[in-house]
Amino acid sequence: MPPTPVALLCLGLHLSLRTSIQSEGLPRPVIQARPSFMVPKGQSVTLWCWGTREAEEYRLHFEGGVAALKRPRPPGLVDKVKFFIPTMASSTAGQYHCFYRRGELWSEPSSSLDLVVTGNPPTPSRTWW
Repeated sequence: MPPTPVALLCLGLHLSLRTSIQSEGLPRPVIQARPSFMVPKGQSVTLWCWGTREAEEYRLHFEGGVAALKRPRPPGLVDKVKFFIPTMASSTAGQYHCFYRRGELWSEPSSSLDLVVTGNPPTPSRTWW
């Protein structure tokens, strides 16, 4: 006997609710720049992404593209990964956010982090009195 429209509607609502609950079950990651989000040109910066210990993979996105992928080592024992940018330049400045995956589910993106490149720090000048 073919399923009735009411049965199909109930099944659709059940699957929709299940998907919603699963995606809500992954906490949103947190992204942070160390030592700061303002980085002098040519200096390095580390972007940290905090997720959960169950995270199997992290992705760092940069202005709409994937900047890097990381798999925590050892899996299940850490809740964060770092993405190292060795040389800050205008091409690496911009908006970043990260995601993580547990099983087939991806978290929502972290809040955006605006990484800013600044001029070189001023060199101290000698003042002769």
